[in-house]
Amino acid sequence: MIKIFPSLTILIVVLIMNSCEFFEGSSHIDADDPNIEYIGRFDFSNPKSVRFDWPGVQIRTRFEGTSCSIKLKDGNNDYNVFIDGKLHKIIRTSSDTIYVLANGLPNKVHTLLITKRTEALLALQLLKIYS
Repeated sequence: MIKIFPSLTILIVVLIMNSCEFFEGSSHIDADDPNIEYIGRFDFSNPKSVRFDWPGVQIRTRFEGTSCSIKLKDGNNDYNVFIDGKLHKIIRTSSDTIYVLANGLPNKVHTLLITKRTEALLALQLLKIYS
């Protein structure tokens, strides 16, 4: 019997961009950066590729600049994105790609909080429906 355990992987946690050009002038921050706080159930067996699947897990950090993105190996999940303590947007993942969390922000230090909204069971059901 094959056990399906849906999990998400953060390949590159935060790409901080200082311009509107997607990667021009950007900084790459790995998932094991000590300035990133993980709250909830995470699998750190590979610190460069953090895994999780529980709803309510949180990723917190700060960044300086006008834009911020995240690269997720994920699909069919929803995330709340809070910038400076306010709900900025909700992202819905659909593939393994880079998701822009914010752009056009004032060029200063910002707080970032990402929370997973989707229940693991729902993600599994969606996987079966769309497979």
